[in-house]
Amino acid sequence: AKLFIALALLTGLGTTLPTSVLAQQAEDHQAIRSLFEREQEGWRNGDGAQVLSCFAENFQGYEIPFRNNEPNFLQTEVGAWSLEARKKYFLSDDFVGMKADLADSALAFSHKYELNHIHVRGNEGVATSTISWVRNDTLRHTRIQEGHQTMWMVRKIDGVWKYAGAVFPLSRYREENPLQN
Repeated sequence: AKLFIALALLTGLGTTLPTSVLAQQAEDHQAIRSLFEREQEGWRNGDGAQVLSCFAENFQGYEIPFRNNEPNFLQTEVGAWSLEARKKYFLSDDFVGMKADLADSALAFSHKYELNHIHVRGNEGVATSTISWVRNDTLRHTRIQEGHQTMWMVRKIDGVWKYAGAVFPLSRYREENPLQN
């Protein structure tokens, strides 16, 4: 009887504990997806304050140079996006993000974005995104498609997920094709 009670207790704990952990992880994943969506929508709407609100004050970016179309991780550099630089850029009166490009019918600008991976452990996480866009270069009569992947380090600060850092770009591409009449 004691063995049966012990097995029942272990089985009960085995199904209850993971459920609560998985529920929290699902909430965290959704919150990180919402963070990414909010940042990208800020770019689309030209709302610099919205974009800025997604970043932790001590955010640090790392830039990977490309040589011969390959990422050169050995020459990764610490980026220059200090809090002051971010505030100056995103809160300036002339920040429009992608709003003007999206409104220009001659450019036929299109922007897509998605989170491809999220992993959370406690109040720390990592997310990988793919961001792409396509536009017309009307002077060269060319359609240009570009995109990149970024690895975001995220942190829950006072209960809110923020970008704490980024490694950019993990991969990238650019294609040019003549415009079709």
